Amino acid sequence: MAKIEFVSALHRRFRMREIDDTQLSQAIEGFEATLSDFQLVPLNALVIQDTEKWIKEVGKQHPIRTLDALHFCSFRVLAAADWHFVTVDLAFAQVVRSLDYSVINPMEA
Repeated sequence: MAKIEFVSALHRRFRMREIDDTQLSQAIEGFEATLSDFQLVPLNALVIQDTEKWIKEVGKQHPIRTLDALHFCSFRVLAAADWHFVTVDLAFAQVVRSLDYSVINPMEA
C-alpha cells in the first residue's frame, strides 16, 4: 500500500503542476529502486482484524480513512521499535506521530 500511496501522491503533485513529467518519472524510478529497503506486508486476516479493532479504539478521536488504517495496521503488526512508518499524508502522519511512532514522509526534503 505504501507504494500505491506514494505513486498516487506523485501523480497528484503532477496534476497540480508541482512537478513535471521528468520529475514524476525520476521520483517513481528512484522510489522503486529503494523499495527493497522497505518491509512490505501483504494484507491478510490478521491485518484486517487489527484494523477494525484500531479504528474502534481511535476513530472517535481522529479522522481515519480506511486505506490509511489498513496501511498503518499492516505496519503495526510487524514493526520493531526502531522501524519508521512511511506516508506522504501529512494529516495522517500527525495521527501516527501522536501514537509515538516515528514517521518518514518521502515528499519532505
